[in-house]
Amino acid sequence: PSLNERPLIRFILGYRAKSASLEISYDRTQHDGTFVDVPLDATFQAINVDGRYFFAPRSRIQPHVLVGGSFPWLNVEDGSVLGEDVGDARFKGYGVNTEAGVTFYPTRQLGIGVGYSYRVIWFDRASGVTDRLGDLRPRFRETAGSIAITGTFTF
Repeated sequence: PSLNERPLIRFILGYRAKSASLEISYDRTQHDGTFVDVPLDATFQAINVDGRYFFAPRSRIQPHVLVGGSFPWLNVEDGSVLGEDVGDARFKGYGVNTEAGVTFYPTRQLGIGVGYSYRVIWFDRASGVTDRLGDLRPRFRETAGSIAITGTFTF
């Protein structure tokens, strides 16, 4: 399917040590799209586990890099057809998250970050009308690069 682009809002929960943090986050976006000129609706979701390293942890301005993994799934409404039966197509896979940026701390607890985020996702399993999960060969890959703006609050 071909899907329209949507801004992503990610909810993050994590732990910050002196120079590094471990973050767990959840993504969800709704998309309009087409498949062979047929309009469709799709929902993308992912659970992410990322590590962020801060290069100047004592400074108000802290450059950082992020590396992590993603566990995505994509549901395409009525995207599966078998004979006269129509059902949702569900794709599952894995991904890699990266980011390079800088976080500014106006106070000890409040941070505002900006960076460039790049994600690669491979969908390698799918199910449809029959609800049987099967391997996709060849698997398909999606890439996305974007500016990431992050607000953080440290307890």
